[in-house]
Amino acid sequence: MSVSWFSLQRQFGHDVIPVLNVPREDYNLKTEVVYLLNKYKIDQSDLVFVDDLELLRSQGRVNVHLVDHNVPTDSQADLASKVLSIVDHHNQDCTNDDK
Repeated sequence: MSVSWFSLQRQFGHDVIPVLNVPREDYNLKTEVVYLLNKYKIDQSDLVFVDDLELLRSQGRVNVHLVDHNVPTDSQADLASKVLSIVDHHNQDCTNDDK
């Protein structure tokens, strides 16, 4: 789902940076993700993690499209007003019905 959405945004000429919604230090806990990305030779150093965005977040320079999540986590509550779209198979807990 994420790859399809990312490809569509690129076709529309939008610059999008996929971000793993985990801190970099917790990456190895996501064993299925680690396995899949290792299988395709995608190195951890090539990935962007949620904690890599702290500077942009502090400057208010982040817009968010949630993919496979329907709400920001509690620690990301400051991003709720920056959510431009939600692509998810769940719709409960959505804070904005038109997303």
